Amino acid sequence: MVNYGGDLSQEAKARQARLHLERGREIAEAGRAEAAEREYQRALRLDENSAEAYLGLAETYRLQDRPQEALAAYTEALRRAPHDPEGHLGLAELMLNLGRPQAAGRHLAQAISCDQGRAYFRYRLGQLYLQNRAYRSAQRQLEYAVSLAPWDGFYHFKLAEVHFALGDYLRAIAEYEAAVACSQWDDLYHVRLAAAYARQRRRAKAVSVLRRALELSPHNRVYRWLLADQLRRLGRSEEAQAEYERAGRLGAYDRDCLARARRRFGESRAAPDG
Repeated sequence: MVNYGGDLSQEAKARQARLHLERGREIAEAGRAEAAEREYQRALRLDENSAEAYLGLAETYRLQDRPQEALAAYTEALRRAPHDPEGHLGLAELMLNLGRPQAAGRHLAQAISCDQGRAYFRYRLGQLYLQNRAYRSAQRQLEYAVSLAPWDGFYHFKLAEVHFALGDYLRAIAEYEAAVACSQWDDLYHVRLAAAYARQRRRAKAVSVLRRALELSPHNRVYRWLLADQLRRLGRSEEAQAEYERAGRLGAYDRDCLARARRRFGESRAAPDG
C-alpha cells in the first residue's frame, strides 16, 4: 500500500510520485482518462510542485473536454516549468479548441523557442497559418519542418500542398516527389503529385502516377475517374472509356465527390499573404 503520510522521506516521496506519474502515462495511453487522472492526483499529493503531474492532468482534462480544468492545470504546469515545450504545445491545442487562434499561435511560438529542433512544432504553427490563409507564413514554417525532418514524407507533403495552393507547381512537384520517395505506399501522395503534373499539362506523367495510386488503392473509383479524365485529355479515348466503365463497376456515381476531386485538378484560387 502506498503511504501518503508525512513520515516518508523526501527521496521516498519523490520515488513514489514518479511511480504514479509513470502509471498515469501508461493508463492514459490505454485511453482510461479517469484512472490516469487519479494517478496524477496521487503524484501531486506526494510532490505538489511536480510540473509533469500538472501537465499529465491538463492533457487528461483536455481529452475529456474539461477545458477550464485543463487551462488551470496547464497554467500550473507552466508556472513551475515555463520552458517546457510540451506544456506550451498542449496549451496551444487547448486554445485552438476554445476558438482562440491568436493565443494558440503565441504558445506554439513559445514551444518553438523552447525547442528549436522539433519539426512537429513548426508543422502545427504552419497549419495555424494555413487556417488563416497566410500561405507564405505557412510555407516558411513548413520549410523549417522539412529541414528538420527531411526523411518524413508527411512534412514534404504538407509543404507541397502550400506550393500547390500558391500555384507554384514546379516546387509542389518537387515536394510531392520527395513525399512519395519517403512514403512509397501512400496513395494520396501519388494522387496529389498527379494533380500537380496535370496543372503543368504533363498528362502522361499524371497518368503514370495515377496508375501507381490505383495499384495501392485498386478499389478507389474516384482515382479511376481521374485517370479516365486524363486519358481522355490525352486523346486516348478507348483507354479512357475502359477506365470510366471500371469506375462505374466499383460503385455508384457520386457527383459531389467526383466534382471536388476534379476541382483539385483544376485551377488554383489561393492568394499569397504578405
